[in-house]
Amino acid sequence: MDKSVYTLTPANLDTISFVASSMFGQQLGTFRVTLDSVSLARSDRLALFGAGASWRPGSWRVVDDRVQVGRSVGEIGFVEKGRVLKFTGVLKFRENDGNPSEKRAYASIVSDRRLSPQKSASAPLWNLSAYSQITVSIAKGDGKWYSLNLLTTTDPTTQHRFHFQTKDGSASTHTVQFSDLVPTRQGKRVSNVHSFDPTTVAAISLKCSSLFGKHNGAFALLVSGIIVGIDLDLSEMDSLAWVHNEL
Repeated sequence: MDKSVYTLTPANLDTISFVASSMFGQQLGTFRVTLDSVSLARSDRLALFGAGASWRPGSWRVVDDRVQVGRSVGEIGFVEKGRVLKFTGVLKFRENDGNPSEKRAYASIVSDRRLSPQKSASAPLWNLSAYSQITVSIAKGDGKWYSLNLLTTTDPTTQHRFHFQTKDGSASTHTVQFSDLVPTRQGKRVSNVHSFDPTTVAAISLKCSSLFGKHNGAFALLVSGIIVGIDLDLSEMDSLAWVHNEL
Protein backbone atom coordinates (compact mmCIF):
# COMPACT_ATOMS: atom_id res chain seq x y z
CA MET A 1 0.00 0.00 0.00
CA ASP A 2 1.38 3.38 -1.00
CA LYS A 3 1.86 5.96 1.72
CA SER A 4 1.01 9.51 0.71
CA VAL A 5 0.82 12.88 2.40
CA TYR A 6 -1.86 15.34 1.33
CA THR A 7 -1.71 18.95 2.43
CA LEU A 8 -4.72 21.18 2.96
CA THR A 9 -4.29 24.88 3.75
CA PRO A 10 -7.82 26.25 4.25
CA ALA A 11 -8.51 29.87 5.02
CA ASN A 12 -10.63 28.85 7.98
CA LEU A 13 -11.52 25.40 9.23
CA ASP A 14 -14.26 24.21 11.56
CA THR A 15 -14.78 20.55 10.65
CA ILE A 16 -12.70 17.78 9.07
CA SER A 17 -14.42 14.77 7.51
CA PHE A 18 -13.41 11.87 5.28
CA VAL A 19 -15.90 10.63 2.70
CA ALA A 20 -15.79 7.61 0.40
CA SER A 21 -18.09 7.96 -2.61
CA SER A 22 -18.78 6.27 -5.93
CA MET A 23 -17.55 9.33 -7.84
CA PHE A 24 -20.69 9.20 -9.99
CA GLY A 25 -20.30 5.51 -10.73
CA GLN A 26 -16.56 5.43 -11.35
CA GLN A 27 -15.79 3.18 -8.36
CA LEU A 28 -17.66 0.61 -6.28
CA GLY A 29 -16.78 -2.14 -3.83
CA THR A 30 -14.85 -2.32 -0.61
CA PHE A 31 -12.30 0.29 0.44
CA ARG A 32 -9.74 0.80 3.15
CA VAL A 33 -7.70 3.83 4.17
CA THR A 34 -5.30 3.92 7.10
CA LEU A 35 -4.66 7.37 8.61
CA ASP A 36 -1.45 7.91 10.54
CA SER A 37 -2.43 11.39 11.69
CA VAL A 38 -4.24 14.60 10.79
CA SER A 39 -2.43 17.86 11.36
CA LEU A 40 -2.64 21.47 10.27
CA ALA A 41 0.35 23.24 8.79
CA ARG A 42 1.17 26.60 10.31
CA SER A 43 0.72 29.55 7.99
CA ASP A 44 1.80 33.17 8.22
CA ARG A 45 -1.82 34.29 7.79
CA LEU A 46 -5.33 33.14 8.59
CA ALA A 47 -8.47 34.65 7.12
CA LEU A 48 -11.05 34.86 9.88
CA PHE A 49 -13.69 36.30 7.55
CA GLY A 50 -13.64 37.00 3.83
CA ALA A 51 -10.39 36.85 1.80
CA GLY A 52 -11.30 33.33 0.69
CA ALA A 53 -12.99 32.33 3.96
CA SER A 54 -16.72 32.40 4.61
CA TRP A 55 -18.24 35.44 6.27
CA ARG A 56 -20.64 33.08 8.08
CA PRO A 57 -23.61 35.44 7.64
CA GLY A 58 -25.63 33.79 10.38
CA SER A 59 -22.98 34.54 13.00
CA TRP A 60 -23.22 38.34 12.66
CA ARG A 61 -25.71 40.61 14.40
CA VAL A 62 -26.26 44.35 14.62
CA VAL A 63 -25.75 46.16 17.94
CA ASP A 64 -26.49 49.89 17.91
CA ASP A 65 -27.20 52.58 20.49
CA ARG A 66 -30.93 51.82 20.47
CA VAL A 67 -30.11 49.30 23.23
CA GLN A 68 -29.29 52.43 25.28
CA VAL A 69 -32.31 54.48 24.12
CA GLY A 70 -30.33 55.91 21.24
CA ARG A 71 -31.51 56.67 17.69
CA SER A 72 -28.76 55.24 15.47
CA VAL A 73 -29.46 52.40 13.05
CA GLY A 74 -27.04 49.83 11.62
CA GLU A 75 -27.58 47.24 8.90
CA ILE A 76 -25.52 44.33 7.60
CA GLY A 77 -25.57 42.62 4.22
CA PHE A 78 -23.38 40.60 1.90
CA VAL A 79 -22.64 41.41 -1.74
CA GLU A 80 -20.51 40.07 -4.57
CA LYS A 81 -21.89 36.54 -4.10
CA GLY A 82 -21.33 36.69 -0.36
CA ARG A 83 -17.65 37.54 -0.57
CA VAL A 84 -17.94 41.12 0.71
CA LEU A 85 -19.59 42.36 3.91
CA LYS A 86 -21.67 45.55 3.61
CA PHE A 87 -22.03 47.61 6.80
CA THR A 88 -24.32 50.62 6.48
CA GLY A 89 -26.47 52.82 8.67
CA VAL A 90 -27.11 56.24 10.17
CA LEU A 91 -25.66 57.78 13.33
CA LYS A 92 -28.13 60.03 15.16
CA PHE A 93 -27.61 61.92 18.40
CA ARG A 94 -30.36 61.79 20.99
CA GLU A 95 -32.56 64.88 21.17
CA ASN A 96 -31.46 65.75 24.71
CA ASP A 97 -27.72 65.50 24.04
CA GLY A 98 -26.17 68.80 25.15
CA ASN A 99 -22.41 69.31 25.32
CA PRO A 100 -20.97 68.20 21.95
CA SER A 101 -18.19 66.29 23.74
CA GLU A 102 -20.88 64.18 25.45
CA LYS A 103 -22.81 63.40 22.28
CA ARG A 104 -22.61 59.70 21.67
CA ALA A 105 -23.95 57.63 18.82
CA TYR A 106 -22.82 54.31 17.46
CA ALA A 107 -23.74 51.32 15.35
CA SER A 108 -21.80 48.08 15.23
CA ILE A 109 -21.86 44.55 13.88
CA VAL A 110 -20.65 41.68 16.03
CA SER A 111 -19.66 38.07 15.45
CA ASP A 112 -19.63 36.26 18.80
CA ARG A 113 -18.26 32.72 19.03
CA ARG A 114 -20.18 32.19 22.26
CA LEU A 115 -23.50 32.33 20.41
CA SER A 116 -24.68 30.20 17.53
CA PRO A 117 -27.24 31.68 15.10
CA GLN A 118 -29.88 29.95 17.24
CA LYS A 119 -28.22 31.24 20.45
CA SER A 120 -28.27 27.70 21.81
CA ALA A 121 -24.67 26.57 21.52
CA SER A 122 -21.21 28.05 21.30
CA ALA A 123 -18.38 27.58 18.84
CA PRO A 124 -14.74 27.19 19.89
CA LEU A 125 -13.03 30.43 20.83
CA TRP A 126 -10.46 31.81 18.44
CA ASN A 127 -6.93 30.96 19.53
CA LEU A 128 -4.79 33.49 17.66
CA SER A 129 -1.58 32.95 19.63
CA ALA A 130 0.27 31.87 16.48
CA TYR A 131 -0.17 35.38 15.06
CA SER A 132 0.92 38.88 16.04
CA GLN A 133 -1.33 41.27 14.11
CA ILE A 134 -4.77 41.71 12.60
CA THR A 135 -5.78 43.46 9.38
CA VAL A 136 -9.08 44.84 8.13
CA SER A 137 -9.22 44.97 4.34
CA ILE A 138 -11.65 47.60 3.06
CA ALA A 139 -13.03 47.20 -0.45
CA LYS A 140 -14.63 50.65 -0.45
CA GLY A 141 -14.71 53.24 2.31
CA ASP A 142 -16.54 56.50 2.93
CA GLY A 143 -13.81 58.59 4.57
CA LYS A 144 -15.17 58.03 8.09
CA TRP A 145 -13.45 56.58 11.15
CA TYR A 146 -14.29 53.05 12.26
CA SER A 147 -12.97 50.70 14.91
CA LEU A 148 -12.21 47.00 15.05
CA ASN A 149 -12.84 45.56 18.50
CA LEU A 150 -11.84 42.22 19.99
CA LEU A 151 -13.32 40.74 23.15
CA THR A 152 -11.73 37.91 25.14
CA THR A 153 -13.08 35.66 27.86
CA THR A 154 -10.01 36.50 29.93
CA ASP A 155 -11.55 39.92 30.55
CA PRO A 156 -15.06 40.02 29.05
CA THR A 157 -15.71 43.57 30.27
CA THR A 158 -12.92 45.08 28.16
CA GLN A 159 -12.85 45.59 24.40
CA HIS A 160 -9.46 45.84 22.71
CA ARG A 161 -9.82 48.51 20.04
CA PHE A 162 -8.12 49.67 16.87
CA HIS A 163 -9.31 52.90 15.19
CA PHE A 164 -8.80 53.45 11.47
CA GLN A 165 -9.93 56.01 8.89
CA THR A 166 -11.18 54.79 5.53
CA LYS A 167 -10.67 56.43 2.14
CA ASP A 168 -13.77 57.88 0.51
CA GLY A 169 -14.70 55.69 -2.47
CA SER A 170 -11.44 53.74 -2.36
CA ALA A 171 -9.94 50.51 -1.05
CA SER A 172 -7.55 50.46 1.89
CA THR A 173 -5.98 48.08 4.39
CA HIS A 174 -5.48 48.74 8.09
CA THR A 175 -3.20 46.65 10.29
CA VAL A 176 -2.45 46.72 14.01
CA GLN A 177 -0.14 44.65 16.17
CA PHE A 178 -1.90 42.82 18.97
CA SER A 179 0.40 44.60 21.40
CA ASP A 180 -0.93 47.98 20.18
CA LEU A 181 -4.63 47.25 20.70
CA VAL A 182 -6.17 49.77 23.11
CA PRO A 183 -8.23 48.46 26.06
CA THR A 184 -11.55 50.29 26.36
CA ARG A 185 -14.78 50.22 28.34
CA GLN A 186 -17.87 52.10 27.15
CA GLY A 187 -15.76 53.67 24.42
CA LYS A 188 -13.12 55.13 26.75
CA ARG A 189 -9.55 54.00 27.22
CA VAL A 190 -8.83 52.25 30.51
CA SER A 191 -5.71 51.14 32.33
CA ASN A 192 -4.81 48.51 34.91
CA VAL A 193 -6.65 45.78 33.02
CA HIS A 194 -5.61 42.48 31.50
CA SER A 195 -3.53 42.82 28.37
CA PHE A 196 -4.99 41.37 25.19
CA ASP A 197 -5.06 37.55 25.38
CA PRO A 198 -5.00 36.11 21.83
CA THR A 199 -5.81 32.61 23.09
CA THR A 200 -9.37 33.40 24.22
CA VAL A 201 -10.89 35.67 21.56
CA ALA A 202 -14.67 35.34 21.83
CA ALA A 203 -16.03 38.17 19.68
CA ILE A 204 -14.98 40.51 16.89
CA SER A 205 -16.89 43.66 16.00
CA LEU A 206 -16.76 46.58 13.59
CA LYS A 207 -18.13 49.87 14.89
CA CYS A 208 -18.93 53.29 13.49
CA SER A 209 -19.28 55.86 16.27
CA SER A 210 -19.69 59.61 16.65
CA LEU A 211 -16.32 59.87 18.43
CA PHE A 212 -17.97 62.02 21.11
CA GLY A 213 -19.72 64.42 18.77
CA LYS A 214 -17.20 64.63 15.92
CA HIS A 215 -19.47 63.20 13.24
CA ASN A 216 -22.91 61.74 12.62
CA GLY A 217 -25.17 60.92 9.68
CA ALA A 218 -25.06 58.15 7.10
CA PHE A 219 -22.14 55.75 6.73
CA ALA A 220 -21.37 52.88 4.33
CA LEU A 221 -18.50 50.41 4.37
CA LEU A 222 -17.60 47.40 2.20
CA VAL A 223 -15.23 44.97 3.90
CA SER A 224 -13.41 42.31 1.91
CA GLY A 225 -11.64 40.53 4.74
CA ILE A 226 -10.47 40.31 8.35
CA ILE A 227 -7.14 38.53 8.52
CA VAL A 228 -4.62 37.71 11.24
CA GLY A 229 -1.00 37.02 10.47
CA ILE A 230 2.67 37.69 10.91
CA ASP A 231 4.18 40.50 8.81
CA LEU A 232 1.22 40.52 6.43
CA ASP A 233 1.59 41.71 2.86
CA LEU A 234 -1.98 41.70 1.59
CA SER A 235 -0.97 43.03 -1.83
CA GLU A 236 -0.07 39.43 -2.70
CA MET A 237 -3.46 37.98 -1.78
CA ASP A 238 -5.34 37.18 -4.99
CA SER A 239 -8.55 36.64 -3.03
CA LEU A 240 -8.57 40.35 -2.15
CA ALA A 241 -7.20 41.82 -5.35
CA TRP A 242 -10.30 41.03 -7.42
CA VAL A 243 -12.48 42.87 -4.90
CA HIS A 244 -10.37 46.01 -4.87
CA ASN A 245 -10.19 46.08 -8.67
CA GLU A 246 -13.87 45.51 -9.43
CA LEU A 247 -15.82 47.43 -6.78
